[in-house]
Amino acid sequence: MRIGCKNYPAGGFTLIELLITCAIIAILVAIAIPSYMTGRLKADEHKAIVNLNSIYQAEKLYWHSRPLGQEEYTSLIDDLDSYVEFSQDDGDWSYVVDTAGTDEFVIMARHLDNNGTIDGMEMYIDETGRIWYSYK
Repeated sequence: MRIGCKNYPAGGFTLIELLITCAIIAILVAIAIPSYMTGRLKADEHKAIVNLNSIYQAEKLYWHSRPLGQEEYTSLIDDLDSYVEFSQDDGDWSYVVDTAGTDEFVIMARHLDNNGTIDGMEMYIDETGRIWYSYK
């Protein structure tokens, strides 16, 4: 014996059931996307911090490898290639030595958007290892 309405075949979904399912999926997506974006931004920031610390260590090694009396930090990030492996532009961040001298340096990381242009978020590290942020 067949169970169901005369006009509708048994085993199908009604329009209301499909609309409710779509609404539930839309609500779940609306909740998940902001969490995903926040997690991705935190991962990008952590990547910059790790790379800034690596460049910081390379600057310290560069300073200690100089002859006695000629200790100085480099202003060219390419001089640090023999001390650490990293890319000056890794797709998410662009790294540059902002200032360098005999007793101080500041390294800057600029965040890049999807088009490869600077979007205003910057991170810095100085010779003491202090890291700070700037949003423009």
